[in-house]
Amino acid sequence: MNKASSRQWEATIRNLTKSGIREEEIHWSGVLDWLALQSQSQTKAEVLEHICFDHLKIRLVEEVRKLSPHLDFIECNWPVDRKKNRWANCVVSADVCYYERIFQYAVIRVKRDGLFGDYAYWMLLGPNGKPILPKEVKHILASDGWPNPEPAMDLANQDVRERYGHLEWFTTARTWRYEAWYGGCNYCEWLLTIPSFPETYYSKHFSTRNIIAHVRSDERDDVFGRRILFLQEIQSDWHQNGRLYGYRNVNEDSDIPYGPFSDSWHELAIKTMLYMAAKSNVDGIAWTTGEQQMERWKHYYPNDTPKLDGMAMFYDKILPKLFRQLTKGLNAELTETSFEIKEQKYYASTVGGGWVLMDETSDEPVSDLFQSRKVVEDLASRKNATVYVKAPLLLLNETMREQLSRYGVPLFGRFPEKNESPPNF
Repeated sequence: MNKASSRQWEATIRNLTKSGIREEEIHWSGVLDWLALQSQSQTKAEVLEHICFDHLKIRLVEEVRKLSPHLDFIECNWPVDRKKNRWANCVVSADVCYYERIFQYAVIRVKRDGLFGDYAYWMLLGPNGKPILPKEVKHILASDGWPNPEPAMDLANQDVRERYGHLEWFTTARTWRYEAWYGGCNYCEWLLTIPSFPETYYSKHFSTRNIIAHVRSDERDDVFGRRILFLQEIQSDWHQNGRLYGYRNVNEDSDIPYGPFSDSWHELAIKTMLYMAAKSNVDGIAWTTGEQQMERWKHYYPNDTPKLDGMAMFYDKILPKLFRQLTKGLNAELTETSFEIKEQKYYASTVGGGWVLMDETSDEPVSDLFQSRKVVEDLASRKNATVYVKAPLLLLNETMREQLSRYGVPLFGRFPEKNESPPNF
């Protein structure tokens, strides 16, 4: 059909849903709105010219924020150089047990003679190798330091902020890094945005405009040594809140505008992550189970059983079904694997402007108060036992890599199968 009336074109376009085109795709193309304004017949070329998705172009971004410096210490066992540190000649031994490689802070374990034998304590060396003491202590030998290393690490974090806090440090956002499994690398908070969409929505979690969905991911090796892109979380504040509170076009008191992908935001997020997995040459893509999500967030929603049950349904039922549908015809293998992580018996909690380590069993603090959350999170990782957990896994194959690289990410619907042509009219 090369020329027809507006009504005929509308019927033809709506009939495309039988060929796999979605009603949502037709609606957001804007072509039906244009046809409704036409009084004369239109050619096929004219109709095609008025199909436009420019306002729905997806931009995948990471937020950049001003960084408050915090230190990552590695465990080690190096003797303190007694020639460079004369005070070390007055003690039995002094060893660097934790070292920060960027600013070069060292947490040391000192052993001294005592009236009743040797005793040990912890101290901090600064970037210049000189001791950094609490303000009330004037000399390192006048102090017995701390009974554990965490106060020294906390003092190091305070010192780096005092030394370098006036500088503007920027980094990609890692706002929710602590709500992820211990370990892994290349942690990212991916934001799928539609910056050209005329309406505006801001999420409570991020400051970027019009986030359709966000995905928190990292890379980690499973127990078989395969490198896996691991999805820690998939969420849409926009459409999950729209479903809960109503959109503005239905509820005028709502500040949530109606927007695209209201029923397919999770599908768009998965397709994007599959594409990223294919490009990054990982062996597969995995995600948490519903039980693992409930375990992670139960401290935030202790009395919200429906919310936790909804998480379980999403990760246990909806995600596996979507992965199967989206990779249909690409010979995808959906299986499971195991990862080595840390249990969550001990966790960091904020108290009185600082952070303490909590024992989940007693629900009581089991550490001193620290200014740095990082110090407490690291303490939790050392105290928590190593466990092995299972997770769903989709293994990538060469067919999938080829198709993903060739077609990219379709806005709507699944990836095309090999040699499959798109519907036409």
